[in-house]
Amino acid sequence: FSLKQRWHIVRIDRQACQQQCRLDIRQMKQLINIRQTEKNRIDAVFIVLALDESSVQLALAEQHFSGTVLTASSKKISTILAHLSNRKIDSARAIVDPNGVLPLYYPSKDWPIALNKDLKKLMKQSQIG
Repeated sequence: FSLKQRWHIVRIDRQACQQQCRLDIRQMKQLINIRQTEKNRIDAVFIVLALDESSVQLALAEQHFSGTVLTASSKKISTILAHLSNRKIDSARAIVDPNGVLPLYYPSKDWPIALNKDLKKLMKQSQIG
């Protein structure tokens, strides 16, 4: 697994996957599915800062949605965590570009609309990923 070469919609959470997490999974699945011709350019990544990532994996299975689940100890996410470390957040959603750069993150509950709009613009302008 690499955060490079594709666009990633990332969900970062400090807690086990509960109701909001399950809603986010459903919304991430919809965001990827509406990009019919670009679906192969986008992946979903779930970064779990809690001790147990099994609740996220279970929620993904219930939604029949494949996504990569990473824990805070993974070296692959150090750039993302460094970018967000100065912010006191419990959960966030973000876009990571094909170069592994985190250009935008969304802490609010209204994230799907803003993320979809930004992702559309970014992917249109990008020749990579």
